[in-house]
Amino acid sequence: MFRYTDNIYDIRSNSSNNEHIIYCLKNGSVFLDGKKIYENALEKVFGLILKNNFYTYGSAKDYSLANFASQIVRKNPKGAALNTISALGVVISKNAILDDISNTFKYDFYYLLFDSNEETILFKNKSGVFVLNCTDTKSVFQSFNKLSLYDLLTAKCYWELNLDGRKHINALKEEKDVTIIKVIGIEDNQLIVFMSNSELISIDIETGNILWETNDFIKNNLPYYSNYRMVSSIFYYGVLENGKFYQLQGNNYFSIDLQTQQVDILWEDKSETNYLTVQYTSYTEDYIYFTGSRNNRLSPYLLGAFNRKTLQVDWVHEPEGIVNPLTNAPQYVNGKLYILDSGGILHIYEKE
Repeated sequence: MFRYTDNIYDIRSNSSNNEHIIYCLKNGSVFLDGKKIYENALEKVFGLILKNNFYTYGSAKDYSLANFASQIVRKNPKGAALNTISALGVVISKNAILDDISNTFKYDFYYLLFDSNEETILFKNKSGVFVLNCTDTKSVFQSFNKLSLYDLLTAKCYWELNLDGRKHINALKEEKDVTIIKVIGIEDNQLIVFMSNSELISIDIETGNILWETNDFIKNNLPYYSNYRMVSSIFYYGVLENGKFYQLQGNNYFSIDLQTQQVDILWEDKSETNYLTVQYTSYTEDYIYFTGSRNNRLSPYLLGAFNRKTLQVDWVHEPEGIVNPLTNAPQYVNGKLYILDSGGILHIYEKE
């Protein structure tokens, strides 16, 4: 399905969407689709793909927001950081101040409209980050365990939800606070949040009310809660589509209906030995590209492709000569598959 074509060494980080890939080397060079766009060997340089066909590149002291026509939209001074971005504008946080009580940084948040190039203040001296847009002008803000929905044009807060006060018993039989691990996304007007106790919370995006949480029905029908073959990152690498949450993880591919919470096991590797253990994944319409191992081995060393239409594994490959674990999700861009290993080597495969 894929054939090996090349390696690129000394990679610090990489990111992609379906059409573009950006990566930065440890020597300070940034490449977009193989073309060098920035270099500063004296600074810690980064490059990052964002949504709506924008990307950032540069260093902490001097970085730019640009579109894929190579037109710089915004140059940011030292101390400013980009938050969420939409087709209309971008949220910028700056003027960081360390809070001695919480030992966290607080920022002033501004919204920059691309058309006018004007910044409007959203709020000042607040910890957190805008994590997700629900429209071009509404965005979800997270501050520790608190979630809020803001209008970016007027700074109006529509709702705020505090998820503090939850407890769970961990594997060591210790009582721990439950915290937000990841805001997964929005589907069918539901904001889906993954918590540190390996459960999901569904929130009405219009009202901020909790609609449902991972319940006994889901637990009783998901192999994760009773099957050692499922790895611990349950719900972390899933995708929201067509009113459902989908995830390939461990040796199972399953869905959860967001309206009924019905669980469907769509595929399972039932092999007694040599079964697949999927770990890091990326999703396209037709395929899930993954790294993993066999027999629940913790260190991933396999690269593969799961067909979402036929519900079968079409390709599993063990790269030759690689000794570094494949601890990143593969990235599929224009017929090529990229995988960054833990040693900073970017391996490139081309579709046959």
